[in-house]
Amino acid sequence: MPKIHTFKYRIGSKYEKEFYRILRNYDVDPNSVMCRKGSVFHTPYNEYILSDGLYRLIQDDMNELKGV
Repeated sequence: MPKIHTFKYRIGSKYEKEFYRILRNYDVDPNSVMCRKGSVFHTPYNEYILSDGLYRLIQDDMNELKGV
């Protein structure tokens, strides 16, 4: 069964900006990633939902982001 990975970043935070940079480094358009917008769901964060395949591609960079 495929895994789904979710990440929550405060809207406009340095972590969210770094997440976008990681996606662009792998030629992934951030707009093509499924996102539950905080402005729609009345939360202070955006929730990004990644397939296991995409996550595995960017996993090393994402692990570094957790330590930022």
